[in-house]
Order: sequence, then structure tokens, then C-alpha cells
Amino acid sequence: MRYLVLLIVKLTPFCLFGQTYTTTSQGKNVGYGGAYVPPVITKTYTVKQPVYTPPVRSSSGSYSGNTSSGYTTKNSSSKSTPPKIKIGNPYKRSDYSLENELNPVADYGKWGYADISGKIIIPFAFSEANYFYEDRAVVILNNKHTFIDTKGNQLMPFIYDSCLKFSNGMGAVKKNGLWGYVNNSGTLVIANLYTTATPFSQEFACVKSGELYGYIDKTGETVIPFAYSIAQPFSEGLARVGLTRNGIQKSGFIEHSGNSVVPLKYEDARDFHEGMAAVKINGKWGFIDDAAKEVIDFRYDEVWWFSEGLAAVREEKEGMWSFIDRRGKEIMGKLFKDARCFSEGLAAVKINGFYGFINHSGEMIIPATLDMVFGCFENGFVPVLTKDLRIVAIDKKGKEVNQ
Repeated sequence: MRYLVLLIVKLTPFCLFGQTYTTTSQGKNVGYGGAYVPPVITKTYTVKQPVYTPPVRSSSGSYSGNTSSGYTTKNSSSKSTPPKIKIGNPYKRSDYSLENELNPVADYGKWGYADISGKIIIPFAFSEANYFYEDRAVVILNNKHTFIDTKGNQLMPFIYDSCLKFSNGMGAVKKNGLWGYVNNSGTLVIANLYTTATPFSQEFACVKSGELYGYIDKTGETVIPFAYSIAQPFSEGLARVGLTRNGIQKSGFIEHSGNSVVPLKYEDARDFHEGMAAVKINGKWGFIDDAAKEVIDFRYDEVWWFSEGLAAVREEKEGMWSFIDRRGKEIMGKLFKDARCFSEGLAAVKINGFYGFINHSGEMIIPATLDMVFGCFENGFVPVLTKDLRIVAIDKKGKEVNQ
């Protein structure tokens, strides 16, 4: 295969290029969204950006050489065969329309874009390329960043040190160590004033000035004062914020007006999902609703967010995972070595050392034969790692696609 498709998961905590994943004793927050990642990896893997040694063209016109995705196992005594991700991979993301979907692809170390049929739409001109969000994508050349549109037109010159994905019609850009924002045409509309920035979410962006976080609107006006030592983007109308005093952190939630909805009294907190948020007191997790009422007891060492009415939880760090409903009732019993959130009616669970997928009734729909699962089902597909160390997409029947 001459062209390489960059396979990336929308739930980026599970598959970040250039990161090494190992078993950990407890979960952690990942990224500005604060997604919670339990300890799920039992081996050590490195997932590399798929820039590869150029293949050699023979006199017959065929190509040979390294065209892998860059996957390696670090703790294996034998060298595994790297998986190949073919062009036109049917794994779809919910923020793409089928007619406009473009995938980053590489050829001889340069990146461009192809449509889902494999036709090259934007030539190979960049040292790195990222997926499109709101018809804008971050591309890199000579260590400088810019945005392009779906026709390959640059919104502005390669002058920025970093860029974040477009959201709410705005893209964050970094220059000389400070962040600002450009609009859809690439015009700088919010000056580079902030030491930290996030993509806009629900019309506000969380930014840092000095040592404190606050929120700005799309005109750059400060709408919530810089008063917090930790802060996250808005989710379901609420934003997670916190203060650290004398080395002790307390977290709560505010609304768009800046008024406190959930007091700053929790040791830690997760974003709201389906009107519920996980919060921590005395080392244990429970759940509150969006009226700040504590609705599920503080008894869990590790939790996922609610999805499709259920949340995966574990009472002890070395114990088994189960699922609870919105009343805190255990649905399936403590059956799983690991469990993920539900998506499109299925959730990944780990049994006897391998992952499979169950439905809401706990019935095993896809047998537990997978070495790893990257993210959740989206548009009927999910990327997985097979027993023989191939990264492939499977459908909701467990069938490998695009073979």
C-alpha cells in the first residue's frame, strides 16, 4: 500500500501517537476535557506517528519497504509484524459528513489528504497533518503551524508555534509562548495574551493568565474572572473549576454566568455526562446530579462517566468492575477485570485477559478475543488490537472491515 492513513481515535486518551502505555495502579485525568482513564493496559506499547522510511520503487514500478503504521511492542522477545491501515478505512467519526470526509495520508514522509475512496484531494505538502474539524485542519511545515480548508487553501501563513482544533468557529493559535484565537478566515480576532488555552466549548473558552484560569467569549471579553487554579471547558452547561489552598485542592462547578452551582468542596471531580458527574470525597467516588444533589454514595475507587444510562465502576482498585444505573443499582455484578463506557449499545469489557463487547443486558455480543480496544464504537466501528497484534477496525458483529 503506497499511502498511509492516519488512524486516530476521537477518545484520544486511548491512542495518542508518540505515547507509551503501561499498566498503572489507578486512573487519571487526560487532556483539557478531563476524561477519566482507568488502568487498562497490561503490556507496554508505543504508538508512533506513522511517518515511515520511504518505500523503494522497483524497475517494474512496484513498491517495497516499510509502509506500516509504526506500531511496536516494547516487551516482546520477538519482533512483531507491524499492522497496516489501508486507505479508505471505513472507521468513521461522528464529526464528519460522509461526502466531505478527508483522511490524512503520507507518501515519502510528506502528508496530504485523501477521501474515503483513496483519491488524493490535497497534495503531499506537509510534514504533519491532522483531521478536519469544522472544515479546518491543523497542518505543520518546518515546525510551524497553520490551518487549511478542505480544498487545501491556507487560512494564514505558517507563522504559529502550535494550533488547536477548530471549535465553535474559532481556532486557538500559539506564538511566542502565548495563545490567541483566529476565526474561520484565519484572522486573529483574540490577541495572543494567554499562557494556556483550550478550544471553545459552548461559546466560551477556558484560558489562563498568569497563575489563574478564567473564561472568555468569542470577542475576547472576559466573561468569568480569572479566579481559579484549575478549570475545564463547559460541558452540558457546567464547567468544572477548583482552587488550591495550602496544597489542598477543592473542586466544584459553575454555570455560564459564573455563579457556583456545585460548591468547591470535592477532592476531585469529572465533567457532567447525561446530567451526572463523578465527584470524590475522602478518597472515594460518588455521583451528583446537575442540581448538585449527591445521588450515588461515595464508595468507589474508580469510575467512568454515565453513558446510555449506565456507568462502569470499581469499588476496590484491584477488584472487579461492574455497571450501575442512575440510582446506583448494580446491574450485572462484579464480573469484569476492566470495563469501558457504553456507546451505540455496546461496552468493552475484559474477561480472562482479553476484551470483548457486551450489551445492556450483559450478554457478550463480541467474544473476548481482543488484546486491546481503542475508544468506543462510533458510526458502527471501533479500532482494536487483535491477538496477533494487528490494529484493525471491527463492526458491531466483531467482523474485521476493509480487509
